[in-house]
Amino acid sequence: MFEALREGLIQSYKPKQMAGVRCAICASEHRPLSLHVLEYYSDSRVPTPPTFVTMSQSRGTSRGSIPICTNCAAPCKKCGLPISTPWHQKLGALLQRRNPGVTVRTGQGYCRHVHPLSDLLSIFKPVKIESSDAHRITPARAEDQVKKALASIEQADLIPGFHLVKEGIRDQLKDRDRTRASIEEDGLSPEGLVYLLASNVANALLCSGQHHVYRGVLGITGKELLAAFTKSSEMMVQCGVHSQQDHEREMQSLKREIAEIG
Repeated sequence: MFEALREGLIQSYKPKQMAGVRCAICASEHRPLSLHVLEYYSDSRVPTPPTFVTMSQSRGTSRGSIPICTNCAAPCKKCGLPISTPWHQKLGALLQRRNPGVTVRTGQGYCRHVHPLSDLLSIFKPVKIESSDAHRITPARAEDQVKKALASIEQADLIPGFHLVKEGIRDQLKDRDRTRASIEEDGLSPEGLVYLLASNVANALLCSGQHHVYRGVLGITGKELLAAFTKSSEMMVQCGVHSQQDHEREMQSLKREIAEIG
């Protein structure tokens, strides 16, 4: 019985043709695709990237697969499962940076045989994602990209209390040189910059003491601002703006400030 289940699972992991689905790496539409070399999950309110395949939605979380063709993940000659290499891990990190709010992880549907040559060659492969759009356009100005990200985040209602920090974010974005440098020189994604500004604005408002009832106790708007800061900082972790350790350290620092102000 268990052997039959195992064999069925292996067969489901092997590459297969999928009508209308493109490879998320090279945008090929006519090769067999593997669905479990890389997988993803996200808040169900975050739009699913067009090249990803949603498999399930439950309790506010979307989970799915990142289709990869046999040219980008060659099948093993022994077992027929796709070969996963360090190159795929780098691609996963790139896909996650390009899709804020989406977490990409290594799946379970790959070959367990040893492939030293594939691992070696993967070191020298360029880490890039091809666009599935045949009519590529000139990248928008950094300011326009960030404004679009701001509207998208507001529309998706990802950050509680966002209405309290929105104007502060817009004021920060009036500094076009700084906005452009954050995107083009510091390498922040437009969404990552919005989350960073949201956390900065929320932090400043909370530390002003204007949203306390009395010392160490937040009022209604103060609690909303704390929720906005917390969620923005969490999203910064997903965007790669800072680490989980940075998030925890900043949360502790802000809570100490809140306790002493008012």
